[in-house]
Amino acid sequence: MSTAAEKSPYGKEWRAELGEFLVDPELTRHVMEFQHLASIPSHMEGEYGHTPVVTEVSLAETDPRVKITDCLDRTRLHLVSDKSGESGKVLDHPDQPRRYEFRAEVVRYPSLNHRWMVQVVQPRLDTPC
Repeated sequence: MSTAAEKSPYGKEWRAELGEFLVDPELTRHVMEFQHLASIPSHMEGEYGHTPVVTEVSLAETDPRVKITDCLDRTRLHLVSDKSGESGKVLDHPDQPRRYEFRAEVVRYPSLNHRWMVQVVQPRLDTPC
């Protein structure tokens, strides 16, 4: 769902769909990111590469969570302009790493029928992989 929103951030309120698997603070951060893409105006083209690994599991009754570490590969993903006269221009920032560590925490919520939801995502741009 997140990838679909990056590819088409316009004219749609993504909060409800993203709320199927994200909770705050991550839900609001994602929604703001897509609003920013639309304001440029721009969208993402291409695909992420992933190599996720579960790095910690805690099934404690009060706070069950799983931590995942991923090597996020953005070498085949590009920010593309939708501005009139610039349509299709690649806007990738030359100093942004293209491969870096990415950490996520997925938490089980009793109040949501015990569904597992992504609560925290931490891109670690300073940790290449």
